[in-house]
Amino acid sequence: MKLAKDSRDGQIYALKYMKKTHTSMDQKYYELLVNEVKMMQELEHDNIVRLIHMNDNGVIQKSNGKEIQVLYLVLQLVTGGELFEYIATTGKFSDPIARFYFHQLIDALEYIHGKGISHRDLKAENLLLASDFNLKLADFGFSIPLAGRDGSGFLHTYLGTPT
Repeated sequence: MKLAKDSRDGQIYALKYMKKTHTSMDQKYYELLVNEVKMMQELEHDNIVRLIHMNDNGVIQKSNGKEIQVLYLVLQLVTGGELFEYIATTGKFSDPIARFYFHQLIDALEYIHGKGISHRDLKAENLLLASDFNLKLADFGFSIPLAGRDGSGFLHTYLGTPT
């Protein structure tokens, strides 16, 4: 992630990008980014990081003057960090604070499920805190339609950590 400043109005955004190369690992990451865009284009909610723009034919100029072809996403900047880091630093939440964040998470999940989307990568690292300490659900790379890719209602991809 990088910071990006809109030259027209000075607004600061988060920029997520990848070089356009042809290795198998890069191809898989490219597919995840394209999937993330497809899902995020459907979403607009206070507790979800907002996708501002996507460009499949971007160019980034390196400090040495070299230009590289990239795909990039312009995302809402969320400055409070990961919920995981916040808990690791401050310790466990009191019951009222835990309920506050749980309510915001459930609100976001109810919204995306209502839109027919499953996140599939819920973890404290993908829950960000805005500058006003409100929760923002991020990283929709593994998301999928609730009906599955084939419409059967079954999901066939194994994700997560095996037990």
